[in-house]
Amino acid sequence: MRSWRALWRCDKGIAVAEFAFMLPLLLMILLGGVEMARSIIIHQKIDRIALTMANLVAQSQTISLVELEQLLDGVAPLARPIDFAPDGVVVISSVVKHAGDSMRVSWQYRDAGDNQSVSRIGLEGQVAVMPPEFTIADNEVAIVAEVFYRFEPLMLTGVLEETEFYKVAVFKPRLGALDTLSED
Repeated sequence: MRSWRALWRCDKGIAVAEFAFMLPLLLMILLGGVEMARSIIIHQKIDRIALTMANLVAQSQTISLVELEQLLDGVAPLARPIDFAPDGVVVISSVVKHAGDSMRVSWQYRDAGDNQSVSRIGLEGQVAVMPPEFTIADNEVAIVAEVFYRFEPLMLTGVLEETEFYKVAVFKPRLGALDTLSED
């Protein structure tokens, strides 16, 4: 029989015990890294969607509901490999500032995404709340694309919570006023 002193000095199996102790921490770091990478990719995708949609609308001379629907068909390819429709929505608005008046949302179009987020710029006909770094001079128009995406963690659902990502892009129209939206 071994003495207590010999048992105390024995280091067989200590590496296994240390590994078993560290494994949960290592797994949390690995899974957290995967979630962080996924979050960064989604941020980049929705930023690109906002910039592209605002830019494409701002390049038009006039815009109609049909043309907006066609432009927003490009969201899915821009968002790949993310399935954008169930968790995201794009809202395109035209903001007008008439002389002596505040900025107002002239028209607004929302794609058919399942996300029910409300425009932070404002609703059609209401006073517009523009990003602080962007101003509109009298009798000018701005095209605003807002993208909302509901981010749900894949693996660390008990640690990370669902959150909404938001991106906005603002462009001034290049070829036309774009202060009205035609039906056809």
